[in-house]
Amino acid sequence: MDLKIVGNYLIMSTKYYATAIMGLERIAADEIKELGGRVKEIREGKGRIFFEGNFELIPKLNFFRANH
Repeated sequence: MDLKIVGNYLIMSTKYYATAIMGLERIAADEIKELGGRVKEIREGKGRIFFEGNFELIPKLNFFRANH
């Protein structure tokens, strides 16, 4: 977990990974970026996307996935 101070706020960033259908990793990575994640690595053909983000990102990703 990375901690950063931005103004008067303490921002926590954690490393995550997501699974995707093989061949759709780039599309999933774009969706993660749109919701505020910072993609670090895409393992194309393996179905894995490694990214960083704050704790608020996970509920956004789960909601987005469930409603699309």
